[in-house]
Amino acid sequence: SAPVDSAARAIDELSHRITGAVAALGTPSLTPWFPIASSSPPAFNAFQEFAEASELQSRGFDQDAVPRLRRAVALDTTFTWARLQLACAYYNLFEQAAADSIADALNRDREHLNPLQRHWLTWMLTVRTEDKLAGYRAMSAAAELAPDRFLFNVAKRAMALNRPHEAIE
Repeated sequence: SAPVDSAARAIDELSHRITGAVAALGTPSLTPWFPIASSSPPAFNAFQEFAEASELQSRGFDQDAVPRLRRAVALDTTFTWARLQLACAYYNLFEQAAADSIADALNRDREHLNPLQRHWLTWMLTVRTEDKLAGYRAMSAAAELAPDRFLFNVAKRAMALNRPHEAIE
């Protein structure tokens, strides 16, 4: 909703978000899980940065993904998944303070996150406390909602707990 004198701005915002939603649904690597990952569709320009960053991260280029994720967050401050992905990139780069800062900010607004976002955030918080079992449980809960995105991470967490049979499953 928007005031009557801001209708044009509201329509423009809606247009960017609809375009972002269509782009997300049309991205094969994201289609199986992205609709439940985001609370609301991201703005198109933010999604473009996010998609490029996700591709870079999938190839192990977290350092190159960070500027794109930072732009995605700046372009759409409501794009929580981009913030989570940025924190994950920082964890992968062993930049704990930057990752923890994002995780702490998200944790302060935890009640506004959807279940999948909360599970992933919980995992991030367990990285700091080195609670491997809680991290495994959080990843398992995330994988129940989005197996295409998190099942591999469950296997990694299972291996860290010396549960090779669970990792194979």
